This record gives sequence, C-alpha cells and structure tokens, in this order.
Amino acid sequence: MGIPLLKLVLTGLRLTLRPINNVITGKFKNGTRRDSHGFRFFVWFGNRANVYEVKMNRWMIGSKGLG
Repeated sequence: MGIPLLKLVLTGLRLTLRPINNVITGKFKNGTRRDSHGFRFFVWFGNRANVYEVKMNRWMIGSKGLG
C-alpha cells in the first residue's frame, strides 16, 4: 500500500513543480550566460534530482539495472 501511495505523491509533486521549472528554465535560457553561478547551480541541482529519482524508481520496482 505504501509504494503506490508514494508514487502518487511523487507524481503530484512533479505536476505541481512543472510550471515553476518552466519559468526557471526559460529565465536561464533567454537571459543568462552559461558560465554564471546560478546556471551552473541549477544544472547541478537538476542532475542530482534526476539521479535521485532514477534511484528511487529502481528501488520501488526492485530493479538494479536499466531494464
């Protein structure tokens, strides 16, 4: 029961944060130099969030590899 509920919470969180992500992405694509500290921070943060999400999804389905 806990795993589907966790997946539901993660999906809801992803849907609510999508508009904020679009605003931040648009700001950095249209007016920020790529060597700025803010741009590098958000690239690093996005990469770490992706790694965390992949690990959590693998844990929930019980898979150790890509398949």
